[in-house]
Amino acid sequence: MQAHAFRGRAFSQQGQEDLALVLAGKLTPEQAMDRMKVSGTAKEYTGLWAAVQNARPIAARLTLALRASMGSVDRWCLRMARGSPF
Repeated sequence: MQAHAFRGRAFSQQGQEDLALVLAGKLTPEQAMDRMKVSGTAKEYTGLWAAVQNARPIAARLTLALRASMGSVDRWCLRMARGSPF
């Protein structure tokens, strides 16, 4: 990952890698933040720290979105099976 700024601030390569690992589901946000502390990521990079703390694996976000939309699809299919599209 080669981003060099986050909300207008430069930040550490380690922080970027840790954020990517959280999004990939390889680390928890807590594990990533521990790694950032050990590597010396400055506390002044508040946007990066917040992004890592609030990050969730992408697959989990997709699963939640699909579950939310599938409920309405299921209801529509039931209505169609009963002969009423509305």
